[in-house]
Amino acid sequence: MTFFSRVLATILLVGAMIGTLAGCGQPRPETPRKPKALEDIASTVPKITGLPLKQAQVVLSFVALKVGEVTLEETKDASLHGQVFGQNPPPGTKVQGGTAVDVEVYRFVPSEE
Repeated sequence: MTFFSRVLATILLVGAMIGTLAGCGQPRPETPRKPKALEDIASTVPKITGLPLKQAQVVLSFVALKVGEVTLEETKDASLHGQVFGQNPPPGTKVQGGTAVDVEVYRFVPSEE
C-alpha cells in the first residue's frame, strides 16, 4: 500500500467515525404529517350511477366525499334494488372534500297480482 493510499484510508476511516459519533450517519426520524382537513382537499365527483348504494359510499369515501340525501324510487325489477340511478352533483364536478353527493336509488316493490 502506498503512502497516498494509507493517508486516504485513514481520512475515510476518521470521517466515518466522526459521522457515526455525531449522529450524521443516522436517518432523521420522520416528523408526523398533520392530516389535511376535508375542506382543504379538492375533489372531483366520480360517476356512481349503476353501482349499489354501499359500493357508491365506498367510492365516495375514497375521494373525500360522502353520500348526502338518499331518494328512493320504486321499481318492479328486483335486479335493480339498491342501485344508484341518479346523483347530484354530476360526475366530473370539482368540489371541496366533505361535500355530500345526493343520490337516487331504486327500491324493489313486488307487483301486486
